[in-house]
Amino acid sequence: MHIEEHMRDLVTQILVVDDEEEFRKLATEALPSHRVIEAASGKEALALVREQKIDLVLTDIRMPEMDGFALLERLRASYPKLPVLAVSGYLEASEVHGYEFDGFIDKPVSLDHLRDLVEATVAHFQKSNKE
Repeated sequence: MHIEEHMRDLVTQILVVDDEEEFRKLATEALPSHRVIEAASGKEALALVREQKIDLVLTDIRMPEMDGFALLERLRASYPKLPVLAVSGYLEASEVHGYEFDGFIDKPVSLDHLRDLVEATVAHFQKSNKE
């Protein structure tokens, strides 16, 4: 059991938050070197972040109940060092610039861009957390 827990700590865990199941599956397939956890809502995402060690959150902006902006605000209040990337097919990067997202991805998503941004963001935060 202890080995399994230790191995889980070595694998980067990415939380993908989107009300569209198709996007969550696409992101999971695009990130095979990570353990991807899926949430269909901001509320579900907050519960998962409380329960598990999450290394990065990738959230859609436009969702019912709690949008990506509200989720970001709640995450920053409780987990200020947790990197959060925004995804949207309705907004431009300039429209989310005033928020504290660590990056932005347009929908439809380029899988290479998604993978590269996740990898770069995880590497940056892992490095800064060691310093």
